[in-house]
Amino acid sequence: MEYIVDLDAALDVVTRRAAAWRAAGLTVGSITWRDGDGAWPPPLVTDRTRVRDPDALGVRVSGPGGAEFRVVLFRGGWVDAEAWNGDPAREVAVLPGGDVTSPERYGAVLDAAARLTFGSPESGAVPGTGGGG
Repeated sequence: MEYIVDLDAALDVVTRRAAAWRAAGLTVGSITWRDGDGAWPPPLVTDRTRVRDPDALGVRVSGPGGAEFRVVLFRGGWVDAEAWNGDPAREVAVLPGGDVTSPERYGAVLDAAARLTFGSPESGAVPGTGGGG
């Protein structure tokens, strides 16, 4: 797989947002890594030092009422992203996943997932997006 995004730099993007998410009362799960050199199917690990050739980085953030989002960034420049606001009448929303060519763009996807899941920036309910928290 081609290296388009530096996943270690993307980890810094997650770490900066995680502090704000936690301060807002959200639960940030362990960061997960997938090793491109690992056996198939590659296991997810939380210890970066166990990953020789990182090819995916993921995070899960959850909050009140079962609301949560999960965003996985692949070094090839795309994400798997889904969000659910906890309303049983709504389906899980899948966010667009292509053209994530930088850690900053990954941050924008994380921010979009947080807004979709926990509220709009105007409400002050979304930590890490400049709109509150």
